[in-house]
Amino acid sequence: MNQEQTTCTTCELRVRFAANLKACRAILGISVYKMAKDTDLQSSYLYRLENPKYNITPSFEIIEKIADYFHVSPSVLFE
Repeated sequence: MNQEQTTCTTCELRVRFAANLKACRAILGISVYKMAKDTDLQSSYLYRLENPKYNITPSFEIIEKIADYFHVSPSVLFE
């Protein structure tokens, strides 16, 4: 896999993660502010995670924290 393919794959994963994070919140009717308070993450950080244009790559610990919050496997956030 070359650099361009790796970058494209990373972008696709960010877009999926962003969409799934936003969808999970919407389905449960949870605001960014409530989720921030419940997870001890900043609302501005969560907002940037939900918007792939910001090019934010969360650590595995953050991905686990978010998955635990929604009671799903981390892999679900990338489907």
